[in-house]
Amino acid sequence: MTVSIGGATISGGVLIGDINNVVPSPLDIYAWASGATPVSSTISRDITTGLSPAGGIPMKMTVTNTDPYIGTYNSVPWNLAPAAIGQTWRAQVYAKASISTSMAIFIFGSLSNGTYIEAPAGGGSITTSWSLVTFTHTFTNPSTAFIQTRLDGPDAGPIGTDIWFDQYWLYRVS
Repeated sequence: MTVSIGGATISGGVLIGDINNVVPSPLDIYAWASGATPVSSTISRDITTGLSPAGGIPMKMTVTNTDPYIGTYNSVPWNLAPAAIGQTWRAQVYAKASISTSMAIFIFGSLSNGTYIEAPAGGGSITTSWSLVTFTHTFTNPSTAFIQTRLDGPDAGPIGTDIWFDQYWLYRVS
C-alpha cells in the first residue's frame, strides 16, 4: 500500500520523500519487509523488546546463517521511487541487537525492470540500546531509474543474534 502525507510517500513500512517532506511517524516496517524473502534469517513483529524510540512495534531479524538480509531489492516490486544520476538519497532506521554487532543499509540504483546496477552500503555498529543508523548515497550510474533498499545483519553472524529495526526513512536529500 502506498499513501501520501504532506508531500511524502509511505510505501508499506518505508517513508519515501525528500528532505522537505520527512514525516517521522510510526510505520509498519514488518508489513513492508514481510513481502520479501529473508535470507539467512527470519523476521517477525516483536513487542517483547518494547517500543522503539519512534513509538512503533519493532521488526525482529533472527540470524540463522552468515550474511543475513531481507530481499527487498532486485525486482520491480521493490522499485520504491524514481531516482537518477546525481541525486543524493538518505536511509535511516532505528536499530538495536541482542549483542553488540553490526548491520548495514543498502541503497540500490535500479533499472526500470528492477535489476539493480548500483549497490553501495553503509551502516555500522549497533548495541543493545536503540540507535539511529544512517547511510547516504549519491547515484553515479547514468542508467539509474529507481531506488531500492534493504536491511542487512552482521556478515559473520553469530547465529541466534537478534536485531530489531523500526521507523525506516528513505528520502532524497538533493
